[in-house]
Order: sequence, then structure tokens, then C-alpha cells
Amino acid sequence: MAQLEKEHRREMIAMEKQVSLLTMQSGEKDDKMKHININLQESREQIAELEEVRKQQDEMLKEAQINKQSLLTELEETKNSLQKAEDAFRTLETELQTAVKTLIQVTEQKEVTIEELKQTKILHASDIDELQSKVLNLNELLEKEQKRQKELKDGSDILVLELQKKANELGMLFQKC
Repeated sequence: MAQLEKEHRREMIAMEKQVSLLTMQSGEKDDKMKHININLQESREQIAELEEVRKQQDEMLKEAQINKQSLLTELEETKNSLQKAEDAFRTLETELQTAVKTLIQVTEQKEVTIEELKQTKILHASDIDELQSKVLNLNELLEKEQKRQKELKDGSDILVLELQKKANELGMLFQKC
């Protein structure tokens, strides 16, 4: 009986350690998710900045076209301005393409990380389900054992009462003899 309780306690302690470890690992995963969310927010801010750069490029292009039309009489000056605007456009376009490529790479990396985290979460959920099932089984065993102990105690109480009754009867027989 005591050995069964010790075994039960050892199993409970081991399970509590496993639950504690899984809780700690879950906390670490939560921290990773926070980092991912921060990086995602930074990516969103970069997108907003890139959209602003694109708007500026559009505005610059419109201004260049207006200048071209209004400055036809000053053709040489217009060619120089147009050349400068085209150079700036190419530079910004190159920067935009580089930024878009970088954003695509970062997004793909984030998606891979998120998928890995999902897989880890699934694995942890399976482990938790298994531990919960074991705890339920142990609780059922404990309830059965407690019920058995109660039945044994009730049976021993009945036997004690019967023995006391027999002892009283024997005592009375001895007194009569």
C-alpha cells in the first residue's frame, strides 16, 4: 500500500516536472512569437515607407512630364532636367526592387518560422493531451483504490464488531461456567 502511494507520488512528481518543462517551453515559444510580431510590424513600417517613396517617385515623374511640356522652348534645359529625373527614377526603382526582394525574403523566412512554430505547437498539444489522459487514468486508479480501501475498512469494522460481540458472548459463557 505504501509502495503504491510512493509509486503514485513519483509518477505525479514526474508528470508535474513534465508539465513545468512544457509550460517553460511554451513561454519560450511565446517569446519567439512576440519577436516575430515585432519583426512583422517593422516590415509593415518598411512597406509604408516604400509606398511613400513610390508616391514621391510618381510625383517626381508627373512634375518631369509637366516641365517637359511647358519647357519645349528651352529644349536643352529640359533635356538636362529630364535626364536628372530619369536618373533619380532609376535609382529609386533599383532601391525599390532591392527592398521588395528583401521584403519577400523576410516574409518567406517568417512564414517558415511560423510553420515551424505551428508544428511545435501541434506536438506540444499532443504531449499535453497524452499527459492529461495519464492524469485521468491515475485519478481513476486512485478513486478505485480509495473505494477498495473504504470497502476493506467497512469490512474490517464489521468483523471487529462481530469479534467484540463474540468476545462478549464468550465472556458471558465464562461467567456462567
